[in-house]
Amino acid sequence: MIFIFACILLLVGLILLVKVVIGWRQPRVKGRIIEIIEEEKNWWSKTPSKIVTVSFEYRGEKFENKKTYLIAQDATINETVDLSLNPNNPKDFKPFYPKLELLALFIVFGIGLGLLWLCILAIDWLE
Repeated sequence: MIFIFACILLLVGLILLVKVVIGWRQPRVKGRIIEIIEEEKNWWSKTPSKIVTVSFEYRGEKFENKKTYLIAQDATINETVDLSLNPNNPKDFKPFYPKLELLALFIVFGIGLGLLWLCILAIDWLE
């Protein structure tokens, strides 16, 4: 039972790894902040998260006043920020912050490998 749980955790870790790699491969552009719509303080971060409008250029096409959510970035008006675009539809984009996914990836892989090692150790000990 523990072996199956360890294999499931390793499979989930592999899925998270694929998600992070796909997120890193998305095209990036520099966007200029036009206005800050809303700021919210979070208890887990020193810098506030913001809902802003940005303008950017992608493949010669200019996109104006697109809303996005900046997580824990200390950005001001007229500052440039990195944006990850959806390559199929650049009008629809979502900034990519892999910190949470990487943390979950390391935790899941660590627990999965630990349980797998424990199963191997228990099998060796029971022989």
